[in-house]
Amino acid sequence: MAGPSAIVRHVYHEHISNFGEPDEGIKFDRSNANVPIAPDGLDRVDVFVWKPDEEVEMCSFSTMGMCDRAMSGVDHRCELHFAVRLELTIPQIKSVASFLANLSNYPFDHKTAFDWWHKVRNPGEIPLFPKAECLILHPRFVADGWDTIAFENTEIRILNVIPLPADARELRTKGELWDFVWTKHSDPFSPW
Repeated sequence: MAGPSAIVRHVYHEHISNFGEPDEGIKFDRSNANVPIAPDGLDRVDVFVWKPDEEVEMCSFSTMGMCDRAMSGVDHRCELHFAVRLELTIPQIKSVASFLANLSNYPFDHKTAFDWWHKVRNPGEIPLFPKAECLILHPRFVADGWDTIAFENTEIRILNVIPLPADARELRTKGELWDFVWTKHSDPFSPW
């Protein structure tokens, strides 16, 4: 199997410049997939992990490999980020990484696209969030936050995966989602 493409290497280096070297990397490909990968699914996705430290109290995850392929009907590409305010065990890290690897295949398996503010209904069991029944793909959280990477003429959007409980399923607008995340769940990064 060939090494990472130029776009994936670029996205990886952008992550290094923003987060530093990851603490762990878990590779998912057709040889170790825990669910069958559709013919149009990604051949490989890596999930990198940055564990909490004295400066950042979050355990952060990022997929690496979604950006290698165009999604249906959009010009941008994407990668997924997930963060939780908790020091995780090795089984929990593997569970979150597996969930993100499976989620990263969704747009390719279903010939669709992911973008900011999209809601994913019934994404399966979301590790650490047993009451979650849907999720939203959120842009940056602060004005000077990081949610895009440019590579040649391609924009790669960073989509923050935010689990939501059943009562968020019917929210329709960005404003409703924003208010729900930040008022009803004052810390969307803490397990519940």
